[in-house]
Amino acid sequence: MKIFDDILSMFDGKGSVPYPELKKLLSGYNSRGKAPDILYFGDSVVERISWSDKDKRTLDKMVADRLESRKNLLSISHSAYHVKVYFYLLQVLNCTRQKPQVVIIPVNIRSFSPQWDYNPNWQFEEEIKVLEEFLRNPTKIPKLSRKKELISFTEQEKLQELHFPFTSFKHLGEFQDIINSSPITEEETFSRKKHIFIFHYLHPLLHSHPKLAFLPKIINLCHTLNIHLLIYITPVNYQGGERYIGKDFVELLSANVNRVRQKVESASNQTLHFLDLSLTLSSESFFHPDEASEHLNQHGRSQLAEIIASEIIHMDMDNTVGVLPL
Repeated sequence: MKIFDDILSMFDGKGSVPYPELKKLLSGYNSRGKAPDILYFGDSVVERISWSDKDKRTLDKMVADRLESRKNLLSISHSAYHVKVYFYLLQVLNCTRQKPQVVIIPVNIRSFSPQWDYNPNWQFEEEIKVLEEFLRNPTKIPKLSRKKELISFTEQEKLQELHFPFTSFKHLGEFQDIINSSPITEEETFSRKKHIFIFHYLHPLLHSHPKLAFLPKIINLCHTLNIHLLIYITPVNYQGGERYIGKDFVELLSANVNRVRQKVESASNQTLHFLDLSLTLSSESFFHPDEASEHLNQHGRSQLAEIIASEIIHMDMDNTVGVLPL
């Protein structure tokens, strides 16, 4: 069927294709067969495996395997997805014949940083418009552009003033330049890594951040649909951050995590579980001990999958569901 769809898209003058993630979501919950019990949203952390991994299972597959025959799991993921996209995808469940019992939402702290939040390639404006169009007329899956060219920051955007600790950098372009640099000396290498950790994680997260507003919306929607919700903070390589910035890295990272927790608690209800896993994994769990992203090797994925699966089993066995302590 996929091959047939690809052939048809070749004759589409706009080079478009039905939104794949929407199509996958509908195939899971708008069919007449048994719907997956668990809907797991995610970004690249769910999808990526390290080249050195012997266990090539993705994170969602590891979670599914640990649940064995207890629950079926459907994963909807895409690089750089974030809570705003999750909310619009979740609204589709208003239109489907069936609903999942549990929805899993990972909250990646880096998604609130200018490095991710301002990236023109990660706004998913077309995807959101497609979802809005579908919600107005849920009889047809709208199409997306098949090929998308990478968009660079404009010169004006590079001059945007930012406020970060532990650096003299004041503009987005300065961070971009050092990330794109090829350091020669140990000092240059250290400075580059340090600034990547700063850029990714240490921009102060404000209560007014637009993406934070989608967390209560997700919580309320799942409550309305009578769906249990597991929200967790994606693990961060905090030990790597400490090596390049010091102990203050964890303090500032935790302050941003607390902003998320406060937003979640403001909308908490009996169908919600919340886990702060930001400091759960050691540096050896990531692609590289100095990895300034959240991508996990097989050992990190295995540990995270065990936590998630155990929590889901607990939710299944215990009907008294609430916000768990952080």
